[in-house]
Amino acid sequence: MAAAAGATGGDKMRLMPNILVTGTPGTGKSTLAAELVSRLNKASGSAWTHIPVSDLVREKGYHGGRDEAFDTLVLDDDGEDRLLDDLEEQLAPGARVVEFHATELFPERWFDLVLVLRCAETSVLYDRLVRRGYSELKLQENASAEIMGVCADEAKASYEAAAVVELPSVTAADLESNVGRAVAWVAHWRAEHPHGVPVGGAEPAESSSSASAAAPEAAPAASSGSAFAMAAASLTGSPGH
Repeated sequence: MAAAAGATGGDKMRLMPNILVTGTPGTGKSTLAAELVSRLNKASGSAWTHIPVSDLVREKGYHGGRDEAFDTLVLDDDGEDRLLDDLEEQLAPGARVVEFHATELFPERWFDLVLVLRCAETSVLYDRLVRRGYSELKLQENASAEIMGVCADEAKASYEAAAVVELPSVTAADLESNVGRAVAWVAHWRAEHPHGVPVGGAEPAESSSSASAAAPEAAPAASSGSAFAMAAASLTGSPGH
């Protein structure tokens, strides 16, 4: 499961969900995350924020240097600790869309929905990575990882299965569908959690029978995937593709 960390936040509540967008480099994480935040800010009037973890690692020096062979920054133990402390604070209010290719280092309680972008057309993924100037070694590494479903497997091993949703990310139509479904899911989550959820991740206990009667019982975070499917069905008339 995802990295262990003690529950924090005490009685503090967050009224909005957090979403993790993951996938092999080149599957469209940045594009989807940015568009989703833009759409959510227009739809809900809330201050949603996009957090590209790779940019955070680079800008704040949360790394131990560069792996020259793969032309990538190496996240060492000290950098990982500082990164997690930073993200813990940033995610506490909710309304965050975090983007990163790895999922296992994050505490499971941080996220209500994990979207794994998949590019089944290997040639499309390859062309995207070529345009980024990736070396042949890095091209082959990432193409193989996508074919083998490495990011999807890691997400499923790190989070409850119902919270993980794989989405096709090949065409512009896929992007539009994915963003629309995620916006619908957020609306569904807010309806199911009218009083929010504790920052620490556990479901709140109603303080009285009148409070219980006043609002529907909140579904646990593990129902995220099924809630996503329900929201998608209401939006498109089908559970999506």
